[in-house]
Amino acid sequence: MSTPIKLDGMLVKVESSYGTDPTPSASTDSVRLSDRFWSSITVTPAFPNRRENTAPGTLLPIAPGLPRGWMVTGEIGVELRGAGAAYSASVLPDVAVLLRSCGLTQAIDTTGGSEFVTYTPASSSHSSCTIYGYANGLLYIITGVRANVRWPWTAGGLGMLRFSFQGFLAAAPTTVSLPAITYAAPVPPGAVAMSLTVGSWSPDVIGGEFDLGAVVQRNDSGNATDGIAEFAISEFHPKVKLSTKAVLVATANPHSDIRAATSRAINWTYGATQYNKALLVNTNAYYASIRNTEQNRFTGWDLESDLVDAVIKFT
Repeated sequence: MSTPIKLDGMLVKVESSYGTDPTPSASTDSVRLSDRFWSSITVTPAFPNRRENTAPGTLLPIAPGLPRGWMVTGEIGVELRGAGAAYSASVLPDVAVLLRSCGLTQAIDTTGGSEFVTYTPASSSHSSCTIYGYANGLLYIITGVRANVRWPWTAGGLGMLRFSFQGFLAAAPTTVSLPAITYAAPVPPGAVAMSLTVGSWSPDVIGGEFDLGAVVQRNDSGNATDGIAEFAISEFHPKVKLSTKAVLVATANPHSDIRAATSRAINWTYGATQYNKALLVNTNAYYASIRNTEQNRFTGWDLESDLVDAVIKFT
């Protein structure tokens, strides 16, 4: 009998050795999903070994060889919220491990009363994580995970992040009851009073997205146990997309900026309560495209910018 699809959960933990399961705990390593784990993943062998060009003696195919390179790809949505308490080495946002697996380095400031934690793209020493995914009465253990993160939002909506990941399927899924998972208490803040600015312009924005643009590559090796050595991040292409009301050029002139390659800082704040606030901090964004749109019978713009720096900050 099928299991109700909402009976799912996810645990994540940083790996001290790449691809080695650190055994996440249901009491300390949870991330609350914002959509279903079951329908977010695909399990496939990197090397199906179908023997399609082998001479069969008939027009029908013959039995495949042993598949190799068992991997999981997927895109999971998780709630975006802070820890709800002063940040420290042991008190962090529940998305911290996933962000580190996107090639972001974590820095914690424990100045009393104004603690914060930041995540910044790093050129080396990228962390990886193990995911325990519970769905349909099964446990999927996915190791060596590296990912890209997107931060989409619409005005008034609750915060979420979307992670596109690749990793190893450690073994065939096993039958396991959904454990009693302990989740962080804060409710995700909404996209209101965001103080969003593009340079000195405060646009009337109906939605947007930050995309880290981490490129995850599968590195194969004949010396690896199952033919894949690692999933690794080769580069970043960070972008921001904004849907705004159009304004007079005296207020803001994206067309002039894109022609002159003028940089603008794009920053926003999600949430108003300390230890449940998330910020995008950027100092140099360059318009890449401008599309004229209609927004409820008013003129608007869809603006896309390339970033050369970006920090996700929790305060």
